[in-house]
Amino acid sequence: MALYMSAAGFTTKDKNTSYITKEDEGNLIEQKFIDTDLVDEIFMTSGVKPDTAAVYVDRNDTVAEFSSLVYVTQTNDLGCIQRISSPDDNDPVWAKVPLTDIGRVAIHGESRIAGANSADGALMFFQQPDGSVRSIFYDDETKEWMESDCVPETAQAAYPGTTLCVMELQDALGVFYLTKERTVSGQLQDHRTGEWAESVMDNSFFEGGISSFIVIQDGESTTLRAYVRAADVLIHLDGSGKRTKLGRVWAYYWYCLCNFGDFHRLWVV
Repeated sequence: MALYMSAAGFTTKDKNTSYITKEDEGNLIEQKFIDTDLVDEIFMTSGVKPDTAAVYVDRNDTVAEFSSLVYVTQTNDLGCIQRISSPDDNDPVWAKVPLTDIGRVAIHGESRIAGANSADGALMFFQQPDGSVRSIFYDDETKEWMESDCVPETAQAAYPGTTLCVMELQDALGVFYLTKERTVSGQLQDHRTGEWAESVMDNSFFEGGISSFIVIQDGESTTLRAYVRAADVLIHLDGSGKRTKLGRVWAYYWYCLCNFGDFHRLWVV
């Protein structure tokens, strides 16, 4: 099993500790793993969409101080919960909170949300029912959400119901999606200039479609590679388009990604 690829959402505290979220009969559950051992489960909220994606809003780089998590509700809009217990509490309590100053945010029924942290807040990307890709921004200073224009124009040609992948790369923010031709494509926004540049993954069309994918950067190089879930098969796609089949993924729950952390701990059966 590729643990991170099959989770609703996840984040890492350190090299050995991971927090995985999953949807279970309309409830969102957080699981704590130490290495590969499940050591705790915590109820977070109810009324979530089956197979929802869930994105941690991490502003302090330590799991103990995570404050919010965004997910998709059963009515296909964005929901948000906030941790209201003490960071040191071993039995944390979460409460539903509104996305301040935004109101209802409708989501395409088949799409996947994704998010990333920035220097002064957090960005959340989603596809609207009309197929357009939009973003909202959490401002560290005001502690409120607001609408954002941080979306490349080419993303408006995304495949209806696309999964989204957002990554903070070395010198750019990467927003990746499926095109209408169902290939993995994306745009990189240069941190210095703010300009967008296209990034296309070679050999990324899969006849049976793509359930989910992530894109990562090789060390200090600018080469991008992807891990693609096509049906229940996990495939590595290197920068030249070469495919390597890694195995089958246990299809218990889907994934969404905020902070990628240590991807070297892939479990495949």
